[in-house]
Amino acid sequence: MELGDDAARWTMDVRVDEVTGVRFGRGPYPFPSFPGREALTVEFLGPGGEDSLGCWVHDLYDGERMRPERLQAWQALRERYGNRGESRIDRGRLLPRLPEPIPRRQCNC
Repeated sequence: MELGDDAARWTMDVRVDEVTGVRFGRGPYPFPSFPGREALTVEFLGPGGEDSLGCWVHDLYDGERMRPERLQAWQALRERYGNRGESRIDRGRLLPRLPEPIPRRQCNC
């Protein structure tokens, strides 16, 4: 991916075949200078579930109001990846959710 013009160009290579998951976050803005604001994030996970690339939704607020089109774009991307906080990915394809472990019952013998 290339961004910018000839004066200031960034190039980033992402190995899509190594992305094993995607994590979506919505929570309080991490900087105290903006109380009451939220942050929307997308993290692409690499082998072993480690963060490989993290992204913040840019320009989320218009003054004190969250831009609805930015929130809708983040929600649409989250829905595309299973509408859950974290999803497993294999070569760009969404994998089924892992089954929840069955809790063990304690024996009262």
